[in-house]
Amino acid sequence: MNYTEIIQRAARLTWRYKVLWILGILLALSGGGGGGSTSTYNFGGGSGPTNGMPPAMFSDWNLPDPGVIAGFALLGCCLLLLLIVVLTVVQYVARTGLYRAVDQIEESGAAPTWRAGLRLGWSQRALRMFLLDLLVGIVVFVVVMGMLLLAASPLLLLIFESEALSIMGGILTAVLMLLAILLIIALTAVISVLQQFWRRQIALEDRSVGEAFALGTQMARRKAGDVAIFWLLMAVIGFGFLVVLIPLVIGLTLLGGGLGFGLGYAVYALTNSIGWALLAGLPIFLAILSIPLILVQGVYLVFESSAWTLAYRDLRPAFEQSLEVTPAAPQEIQ
Repeated sequence: MNYTEIIQRAARLTWRYKVLWILGILLALSGGGGGGSTSTYNFGGGSGPTNGMPPAMFSDWNLPDPGVIAGFALLGCCLLLLLIVVLTVVQYVARTGLYRAVDQIEESGAAPTWRAGLRLGWSQRALRMFLLDLLVGIVVFVVVMGMLLLAASPLLLLIFESEALSIMGGILTAVLMLLAILLIIALTAVISVLQQFWRRQIALEDRSVGEAFALGTQMARRKAGDVAIFWLLMAVIGFGFLVVLIPLVIGLTLLGGGLGFGLGYAVYALTNSIGWALLAGLPIFLAILSIPLILVQGVYLVFESSAWTLAYRDLRPAFEQSLEVTPAAPQEIQ
């Protein structure tokens, strides 16, 4: 495997076929990470107009009936669940479309339109990819929880009223926890590598869930050394991307914070309301901070996905040839 050639081809492909950026941005929006935290603000204000200004937002606000609160909480949970479902669908459609679009470009030299790219992703392959990830995630979760519980088991020595046993239990727990964390990190790395092959067995070869798991694992193991080196190179590139992203985040935070604060302060001076000031300034800050970062992350995800797809295509011919070689059936002795 020519690692540098694959990485350079992935970079050229990412820059040349900008239609792939749409799929990358959708992938960044849906699978980028982290749920937001909810914050509660208390808005103070007078009981009426002051100096001819409108009343402060949420002034003299009383808590509604507990039943109303429960209803809104239930509605919020339903909307959150719907949002998770929508984002999951978008993530797997965009991921599948991106895999297949890059493969199509390599096969024919022609890029699909963004609509065609979405049609490539909107298929049962995306559903099978989700099911495989879900099954693997459940198994990994059970294994991780078992490892953590096993590592914490020496704490049972605290039941005995013995200082020596308590000290021994604490030391054993610390050692086992450290070992468990290292094993979990290694397991996570292995799973992340194997996923690159499982998913592409489904997206590019139209395999079933079981076939993708078996053949993807076999394909990665067959060239374990090359795969490990390529994963390490991609990890270094990913770390470099994060380092480059730091000054961009700082610059966008300062720019968005300055503009958002300025607009919010102007609104506060006019209305004397913290609530209206936040509603005016916070969206400006979030838009300036998030939109460029999502665009940059989407482009990087196109590069990362393309690199792994090209690596998969590089290993595929030899692997398929090995599958075609079957031992001859033994002849009967006459």
